[in-house]
This record gives sequence, C-alpha cells and structure tokens, in this order.
Amino acid sequence: MNSLLELNSWVEQVKSLVVTDDNLNTFDNFMRFSPEKFADKLNIERAPLVKEFDSHKKIIHNKIILYKKVKELKKREVKSSTFYFKGKLVNTKICYCSEVFKIGNAKFYPSIKYLYFYINNELFILVDENRIITLSNEDFSKYFIDKREETINKILNDK
Repeated sequence: MNSLLELNSWVEQVKSLVVTDDNLNTFDNFMRFSPEKFADKLNIERAPLVKEFDSHKKIIHNKIILYKKVKELKKREVKSSTFYFKGKLVNTKICYCSEVFKIGNAKFYPSIKYLYFYINNELFILVDENRIITLSNEDFSKYFIDKREETINKILNDK
C-alpha cells in the first residue's frame, strides 16, 4: 500500500468480509497492521491516522470475538428435556436466536440454540445450565425463532 486511498479501500474490504475459518488470517493481518509505520512511510501526521485506524480495529476485533464465541457455543449439545421448575413439571422446546441480543447479564448470539418453556403464560429461556431468565413474548418473537415453526415453514415452502 502506497496511499491513503489504497489503505481506505483495504479497510472497507476487510470490514465487509464475514469472518470464517478460511479468512481468519486476513483479519489477523489487519489487527497486526501498524498505522504508525504507514504514517511514517507516507510522511504524514501519525495521530489522526492512528485514531481513525484504531476505530476500525475495534470493529474488526468485535467481529472476531463474536465469531469465536458463536463457534464455541455451537459445540454445545442442546436437547429438549423435562424438569421441575417452581414446583411444576416443564417440557423445554428449542429455539434459535436471530441476532445478538442482551437482557440483564445474559447475552444471546445469532444461530445458537437455546431452550425455552412457558409456565403460567410466562416465557422462560435457559441461557445456560445455571441461568434462566424471563422474557416477554414480544422480545421472543423479535429475537428468536422456534425450531418447530422453522421446520414446518421449510416443509411448507419446499412443496
């Protein structure tokens, strides 16, 4: 790279990529890039370039963290089960999160399976083995997809 235009083009190209195992090296190279050395090479002031580039690095860094977290969570085995909650026997159902969503101290990630159940018209989601949170029906409809509904829609749309 020999100009700011080339640098900006490269930054936009990397920011538009979806993180995969195949292109993780591209993101690592981006994170290792030194805006200070580049500014010295072009003989321009360091501070504005470094500040701008650091804001892009933050975005890329968050994409990498999200990718690695989702990859790790996909390894979990999630199966419907039956257990007692507040003295009642409940059957859990599987749902998928559709986008990153945070409620309280629980964070949900896209394409990850979670278990949910209803008791007395209250919806509960099992964040993990130790945490259960209450969720409104509106939030559930907005951020989650019921596995059964997804399967039914696939069957109906394939005909």
